[in-house]
Amino acid sequence: MEGLTIKTIPFTKEEIDKIKTDYNAFNDYPIIYILHKEKEAYIGETVNAFNRLHNHRLNRNNTSNAKNRHDFKHVTLIKHEKFNQSATYNLETKLINYFLGDERYTLRNVSQTVSSVVHNYYEKSFYNDEVFEAIWKTLKDTEQIVNKDLFLIENNDIFKLSPFKQLTSEQFELYQDVVYELEEQFFKMNTQNKTEHKVLFIEGSAGVGKSVVLSSLYYKTLEMSKDKNSHLYDTSSYILINHNEALKTFHSIASNVKIMQKNKILKPTSFINQMPLDKESTQADIVFVDEAHLLLSSSDSYNSYHGHNHLEDIIKRAKVTIIIFDSKQVTRNKAYWDAKTLNAVLSKYKPKRYELSTQMRMHAGDELVSWLDNLVQKKITPMPNVPKTYDFDIFEHASDMHKKIQQQNTKWGLSRVVSTFDFEHKKDGGKYHVTTGGLDLPWNLTDSSTTWAQREKTSLHGSSVDEVGSIYTVQGFDLNYVGVILGPSITYDEKNNKLLILSDRYKDTEAFKGLGDHPNAAKIKEEIILNALNILLKRGIKGLYLYAHDEKLRAKLREIKKSTL
Repeated sequence: MEGLTIKTIPFTKEEIDKIKTDYNAFNDYPIIYILHKEKEAYIGETVNAFNRLHNHRLNRNNTSNAKNRHDFKHVTLIKHEKFNQSATYNLETKLINYFLGDERYTLRNVSQTVSSVVHNYYEKSFYNDEVFEAIWKTLKDTEQIVNKDLFLIENNDIFKLSPFKQLTSEQFELYQDVVYELEEQFFKMNTQNKTEHKVLFIEGSAGVGKSVVLSSLYYKTLEMSKDKNSHLYDTSSYILINHNEALKTFHSIASNVKIMQKNKILKPTSFINQMPLDKESTQADIVFVDEAHLLLSSSDSYNSYHGHNHLEDIIKRAKVTIIIFDSKQVTRNKAYWDAKTLNAVLSKYKPKRYELSTQMRMHAGDELVSWLDNLVQKKITPMPNVPKTYDFDIFEHASDMHKKIQQQNTKWGLSRVVSTFDFEHKKDGGKYHVTTGGLDLPWNLTDSSTTWAQREKTSLHGSSVDEVGSIYTVQGFDLNYVGVILGPSITYDEKNNKLLILSDRYKDTEAFKGLGDHPNAAKIKEEIILNALNILLKRGIKGLYLYAHDEKLRAKLREIKKSTL
């Protein structure tokens, strides 16, 4: 690329001295630099390369939480003739994200640049797209310090949940306020010896970026815990993940970010059991709870949990609890949180509430998102107008939908068919299939050590394209294209022109366990099924395809599709 210069030199005094002579083009000018050795890297930006690199080499960085950087072997200098400091801040953060997704190095970065790059600046898209792509291509093909192509990284679940992600203005405003609340709370504890339990409650629907904000906040607390000037100095932070697939992802992130520790990223029951209430010394300072709608709302001996509910037991074991919640993602009775149940726990702690509302996952436009929201309320409305950037279609045959998904997976990767839990599946090691609409594919396959998304990340042609997934394999993850099978429990009421939910056809035996003769059993079952449907419908970034098993519903969807042709 014209105007772009990238040079790798040994990280020695002699070579850094040459920045004032032989490599003078890199000095007194905004640049990005990458310090690296065999398994570790650090990414930074500066307007004075000579001084900054000598400071790193001599370990004279002024920040109070600096880590040693003198032991790196090489430094790669990156300059573009149009660089300004806004651009280098932006590209520094972007490189950190992509290095994390590349998984070649453990990152030694210990401070976020997110606060510096959330704003727009002149020609931002030029730097974000053209310049960054040229930088990455050179780093991969010429300098050979990164391994993967950009599209493979962008499909990587580790990349999607990176704690270094640039936040939207809505997300960043929430992020700043939570950081302020944490500083205030620990200032009070440190100066006034107050030990009350503080609760921050963040709510938002699927796809608004809740887990990204959580990841950024968790990392920020780790950073502040190393800063002697922060009220959070020497605090302990935990992140609790109740979803197996997401837990694997956060453990993978921890393996590639040096400041993070796997033993502080736990399942809720594990955290509760290792934090006995009779020992104040074991109390956590800060606990983040991702997808708190999956927390157990009653005891469950199968999961070795013998308390009354996860949420209260977690709050009692933390000085500050930060909760991520979506009422539309409750999918099991043993983790059933309606407003009454939730408020019974939270009201005594007077939580500060936040909400994220901007849809970030689906590039679908407001009309389609509203259409889907209506559908999970059982309303079937006229076909929405969908932007050309999003592919929405309704299929007559599930086999044709699968072929379309295969085509998109070949081109974009991270595309698969999913279904409501209306097909038999047991945890007995047996092989189960989804058979409907000319389709016959393996059903609800999982792996004990990796997520299905991690299985796909080294190739566009992953195995899951020829499987059917459930909410238990895709909840919390993005797909490029998703084909959703509306299974036998999702039918059509012609008289009232709405969905009719037949809960007796739902095959997730765990979902309804414990309901028994509950007076609201029918309502709860329907809510659980519709919530599961909502999760599946909002996975696709670039496209959504639908197939209905029920003949009457298929005919209705065909009718509204034809009305727009």
